Amino acid sequence: MKRFTFCAIMLLFSISISFALLPPQYTSDNFQLLPNQRAKRIVVKTFKAIDQGDKVKIGEPKENTIVASYNSNNDPTSFTELDKNGNVVVHYVVEYNINGLVTSEKKYSKLDLLELFSSFNYTNNKKENTLSEELIYNDHGNLVYVTTYARNKNGSPSSSQRLDGQRTVILSYIYTYDSLYRLESEILSDRNHKMQQQTRYHYNEDGRLELEEQQDSNGKLRGTTSYSYDEKGNKINIRISRTGEAVNAYRCDYLLDARGNWIKQTIYLNEFVPILVVTRQIEYM
Repeated sequence: MKRFTFCAIMLLFSISISFALLPPQYTSDNFQLLPNQRAKRIVVKTFKAIDQGDKVKIGEPKENTIVASYNSNNDPTSFTELDKNGNVVVHYVVEYNINGLVTSEKKYSKLDLLELFSSFNYTNNKKENTLSEELIYNDHGNLVYVTTYARNKNGSPSSSQRLDGQRTVILSYIYTYDSLYRLESEILSDRNHKMQQQTRYHYNEDGRLELEEQQDSNGKLRGTTSYSYDEKGNKINIRISRTGEAVNAYRCDYLLDARGNWIKQTIYLNEFVPILVVTRQIEYM
């Protein structure tokens, strides 16, 4: 489900240290609201942007529509992806225990054909930061992948491993944190424990991610991604630099609703060329 669109760019915005069944575009900034606000439903649509000089017109759909539903705790309970004709492409269901912790994720093709499901194991079923293992199974109940976590004294993951169905290590990560317990670095190693990449994270004075630096196994800089934000925390400038490639800069303009959450986002390449328009329909609690 990889696409070179803004949802793909959004993957660079988040620091994910989990191999969750849900695709990253379903947990991106497109589904984030301002603090203390709750939604029953969020519908995200992505369109091609048409430059008309003094304004930007919405063109043909660029991606499938994603509909997210939430429970009374503002936790997502389902994500449904629809094609341009409104047909269900894929459907995800998320389940929780009585303490609000995720216990399973299920992926369906259309609405009723189970493809994959995952279960989550905790050392303490009341604390999210005690997640120790996630297991992913296919529709026949066969184990496909396992992700295991070791944690530091603060409950943050200090390392994780991804294993195949035979519990052979495929990838492993080591994580370090700064004095404010924010993720500082992530080291990726292959199945032979050989380091492949290290990513370092830097934050601005407001605590928001400001810079990512990717280094190869020899410590050579592969690229950087930098971000700036508006006063509400929306990303307004993204600059992506990769060694040997042209720098790509993106600018985001927002239209806000009465509650201050964005309902339309226009993305420009290299500051002035509109490439995408993302709209959100938010049904509040």
